[in-house]
Amino acid sequence: MIIFFVFAILFPVIPWTFTPPDQCPKINHTKDALHQRAQSSAQKLLEVEVAGRFADLALECVHREYPNKISHVLNTDEDARPPRLLTPIFHGCFDWHSAVHGHWLLIRLARLYPDTSFADKARVALAESFTREKVDGEIAYLTTPGRKAYERP
Repeated sequence: MIIFFVFAILFPVIPWTFTPPDQCPKINHTKDALHQRAQSSAQKLLEVEVAGRFADLALECVHREYPNKISHVLNTDEDARPPRLLTPIFHGCFDWHSAVHGHWLLIRLARLYPDTSFADKARVALAESFTREKVDGEIAYLTTPGRKAYERP
């Protein structure tokens, strides 16, 4: 009933038109063209100053261990350890999931704004986070029995 009501109201309002395929604009779908369009739109949406403020937020928390909310299954006494030892890369930003988002944000901003001072700081922070030893620690944590979850830890 609700669907019929919505359709009855919207049908006369929505401009129902059809453009034949031969009249549609041609779009370059190569990987480079798609990347260039995505980068161009992101830069239009986010001014450098605003991007810098977002970068500062992430830089402030990705390596700040406390306060921290740990949410995982304890299998042994060894599982009750400080966040930096449990999840060596993603232990900041209050919880694991937020730390992942913070790192993603730094990667994305450094890629979109490579010549900014915050991009340099982001690359330094990311290099500190993503070492072989820390990646091995994250893998060990995530592959421990009882640690499979929708949003991870």
